[in-house]
This record gives sequence, C-alpha cells and structure tokens, in this order.
Amino acid sequence: MRVLLITKKLPFPARDGETIALTNMLDHYKAIGATLTVMSMQTPKHPYGTENIPESYSHVSFHVVNVAMESPRWRYFSNLFSRQPIHVERFYQPSFAKALEALLSSSDFDIIQLEGLVLLSYLPIIRKASKARVIYRSHNVEGLIWQRLSGSSKGLFFRWYYNLQGRRLWRWERENFDTADAVLAISRDDADTYSKWNPRFSVSYLPVSMPAIPESNSGPIPTSAAFIGALDWLPNRNGLERYLQDAWPGVVEAMPEATLHIAGRHAPDNWPAVLPPGVIWHGEVENAHAFMQQYAVVVVPLWAGSGLKIKVVEAIAAGIPVVTTPVGAEGLPEGAAALLQVGNTSKELAAVTIACLQEPDKARAQAEQLRAFVRKDLSASAVQATLLQCITQWSDR
Repeated sequence: MRVLLITKKLPFPARDGETIALTNMLDHYKAIGATLTVMSMQTPKHPYGTENIPESYSHVSFHVVNVAMESPRWRYFSNLFSRQPIHVERFYQPSFAKALEALLSSSDFDIIQLEGLVLLSYLPIIRKASKARVIYRSHNVEGLIWQRLSGSSKGLFFRWYYNLQGRRLWRWERENFDTADAVLAISRDDADTYSKWNPRFSVSYLPVSMPAIPESNSGPIPTSAAFIGALDWLPNRNGLERYLQDAWPGVVEAMPEATLHIAGRHAPDNWPAVLPPGVIWHGEVENAHAFMQQYAVVVVPLWAGSGLKIKVVEAIAAGIPVVTTPVGAEGLPEGAAALLQVGNTSKELAAVTIACLQEPDKARAQAEQLRAFVRKDLSASAVQATLLQCITQWSDR
C-alpha cells in the first residue's frame, strides 16, 4: 500500500499539536506496513533542514518545497472583497502545486492524505493526475475555531474580522470537505459535525494515540502549575492571557506560594518583563514531556479551538492533573471529560487550579484514573486497528 501524505509543514520537530499529529500518523501507517511518501511545504515560519530528519523516519521519502508565504497588507485588504477564506488563499502556492503535479506524474499512490483543510484546494490537481483514494484528515473544524475566537477576543475590529473569516471557513469547509473520498477526523465531535453535513459521506473518527511517557524519577514541585504551547496560535495566546488576567490573581490570593511556569515559542519579546507575580517564563523547551512532569498540574485555558487537544492528551498520558475549559476537554473519548478539572469561567478555572494544588494526592489519583480510562481508546494498537478498518472500507467502495 503506497501512501502519500501532503502537509503544510514538515512534521519535525514534533513539539506542537500539528507536528505531533503528523508524526503520529506516520507511525501508524508504518505499523500497518504502508510505503510512505511525504510532500511538505517549507515556510520561513517553520524552517527545518531535511538533514535533521530523525533516523527513525529514514523509511519515509520526503519531498520538500520551499514557499515564501508572504502576507503583505494588501493581501489582507483585497481578501475583504473575496469569498475565499484568507487561510485558503495564503496556502495555495503555485510552486507547491507545480511540484505536486510533477510528483504525481512520476509516482503512483493508493492513498493520498491531505493533512488539513486548506490542502483541499489542491484536489483538482490530484484528481487530474492520480486515481488514488483521497482522504481529508481533519485536525479541526476550522470555522468553529475562528468563530469562537471572535466571541472571546477584545476589540470590535478583531471580533468582526475573526467572525468574517470564521463564516467563510464554515462555508468553504461545508462546500469542500466531501470532495475528497473520505474524512478522518481526530475528534469524535468533529466527525459528528461532518456526518451531520453529509450523512451519506464516509466519515471516520481516528484520534491521535497516547504517547508512551516514561515515569519521572522525581515528584512534582509543590503548588506549581504549568502551561506549554505555541504562542503564535491565537487560541493559545488569547486563552493564556485571559487566564493570567482573570484566573491567576485568584490563585495567588488563595495560595501566595503558587507558581505558574510557562513554556512555548513565538511569545512577545516583552513577556518576561510584563508577566504577573509568581509566573515564570521558560521560553521554548527541548522536551515538553519532561517540562510538564516537573509540575503539579497542567493548565490548558482554551476558549477557542476544535478537535482533540494534543497537550491535554500528553498530560493525561503522563498522569498529570489537567485544568481546562469545556473547549479544552472536547475530542476526548466519551466520559473522559468527567475526570478532568474543568472550569466554565475564569473564576471556576481559578477554583479548580486551587483545588488541585491544595489536594495534590487527590488530583493525582483522579489523573491516574483518567489515564487508565483514556488508554482503551487512545492506545496505539486501538488506533491502528481503526485505521486498518478504514482502509478496508475505502477499498470496498
């Protein structure tokens, strides 16, 4: 079985949700015996030398196309008069389209998998050059993210602009998701959305599997919390800023000794100077798992987003208590959210953070219960079995 994965960036280093989801997919296809090819964009924002690709992925044939991805102000202005979402316009790159056409003319594939909504814009080229089954792997329902951003953002312009792009993404995704042959959705909630849009279309739920995380040799720092995430992704940035402004002061008031440790990339340059008392900035860290395991609780204060939240899954896999919102709890196996520490408001997030820090043994016991519960659906063997079942269904169509 010959599989081509088309991606917006190389899946390395596997530190953010998208790259972790990509390497996870590569691992599962390898496990079921697929011959793998990856065609990726390489942008100035996500540079990665192919010489640095881990040896464990030497079985994969990588094709990398450098694209400028420039976003001059006139493009955003002209997009206001377009029906296309700005994201789709930006990621359709003529140089990438030409390279894809050349690859398809020289190679045959059984499955071509598009990793993300905007890559559906290349489907006409694929249909013209290949007879492969085309699978759209949905990481999120993109329109939902941007509409939620609109509701949680400050400033009339940003609310209007995010709502505009959210409406366009909703419409574009509804019009295009079923132009592929099937959808693989990382989140069960997202799979249900696609099935409602087209009940007769092939939609399958295929989550990201839980990583195997070695146990830490030392216990967590008492009364400590952690946040880790890419801060150039607006839902992360806005959610963290809201937590720092509206929830963290309540934590410090109740527990003056509490500390919050933040790690991530692409943060504002002035962050170390403007963070409130008790908050420590670590910058980008080499090992996300080792970072999280140092602390008593992981905070995921997402108010906008969609799909399965990879950092939530990683914290669960490490047996660390997770404080999050209803949005952060979405996408987990049914019943799992009841074992998370969920706050519906900033005040409630502060309260559940305090509860975890004041009763760490109770919080850890519940986290262990959650890890055992989730492992049934998110183990590598369970995900690979589902993938094989999906491939059989596609072949029978």
